[in-house]
Amino acid sequence: MKGKHHGETAYDKFRLPRRRFLKVTGCAGLAGGLLPKTVTAAQDGQDGFPPDKGTEWGRSVRLGNGEIRTFVTRRERILRKDRPTLVGIWFSTDALSDLPPDHTEDLIDFPATDITPFTFAQINWNPHGHAPDGIYNIPHFDFHYYLTNRSILNQIDLGSCEGVESPVSCETYERATEQLPSKEMPPGYNDVEAVEPRMGNHLIDPTALEFQGTRFAHTFIWGAFDGRLIFFEPMITKEFFEQRNEEVRTSIVTPETFPEAGWYPTTYVIRYLENQNAYTVTLEEFKKFE
Repeated sequence: MKGKHHGETAYDKFRLPRRRFLKVTGCAGLAGGLLPKTVTAAQDGQDGFPPDKGTEWGRSVRLGNGEIRTFVTRRERILRKDRPTLVGIWFSTDALSDLPPDHTEDLIDFPATDITPFTFAQINWNPHGHAPDGIYNIPHFDFHYYLTNRSILNQIDLGSCEGVESPVSCETYERATEQLPSKEMPPGYNDVEAVEPRMGNHLIDPTALEFQGTRFAHTFIWGAFDGRLIFFEPMITKEFFEQRNEEVRTSIVTPETFPEAGWYPTTYVIRYLENQNAYTVTLEEFKKFE
């Protein structure tokens, strides 16, 4: 079976030559078709972030010399409606110390709740980065926020398919690259057929700043499988975390609709919490999609 694109395309430079587009993780494109809405600002009262009231925590997992946890924060009932305010990943600053020399992957469930569609996080540490060379080959983390259960990962199996760059079977490749309904395709994003085992397909924004000569620091991509969106993915360099920005807030370009109705985030935020010696990566500013 041959790949869906024959001959040279505008996205061929984003592919790996025969092996893997991402070595072991996902590729990314910065949110937004134009310059991202990014704001750096001081945050009052970060000692209590996330707030105790309304926050539920997932289990703790070791990372480097520290730990990493998931959490969900909900707003108190207003007019009989619950809504999420934060879906996040918290980790201590020493989690960046003594990191493994090779790629790692951790799966951590989000607290069970009926107010958010997010089920588990897949956190990938990429000490050597990944393709495209000269763009994402910087040590960084991929934070996948999945909208489905873990069993989906087993369906995205390792394999080979003639004429396809991705290291997956032909059946998996076809399922992963199935076209999304037009209303569920994030505006400005493109499917470059970067299908990774135990992960999914990756949709990128080819106008992202890192593709325009700006050094990669943090960015956002979408994941898809079986003709539907399955994950949100902020991708952030270790170098950027070590700059210890108090708050960096970036808009997420969202589609018109999602496969399931519910509350979905429109922003991702990176924080350094000085008094906790910790960082958080959160999805925020939730909007109701019917």
